[in-house]
Amino acid sequence: MGLSYGMQQTPYPYNGCNLDQNNFVSMYRWHLPDPIYWQKEARITIQQISWKNGLAETQDDWSTATFWYEPVPSAPLPALPGVEARTADIWQDKK
Repeated sequence: MGLSYGMQQTPYPYNGCNLDQNNFVSMYRWHLPDPIYWQKEARITIQQISWKNGLAETQDDWSTATFWYEPVPSAPLPALPGVEARTADIWQDKK
């Protein structure tokens, strides 16, 4: 189920590529069966390479989501911004 030799839209339960178009790739990896634990901080290093007539370093835009357990009862969380605000800068034209 790995995608190390080329991206294609492959939605698996714990990892996959859910969007690959217009030079924009969205991939995900859920660590449900193998959670990553830390108490204070975590430093993650990601090797960014691609194949362009040989190995090439890349400059990619990475984002992450972290989940926590909220004590119940708790104060309501603020409302999420609308989808337009959250995706406003995804499709930037290359100059």
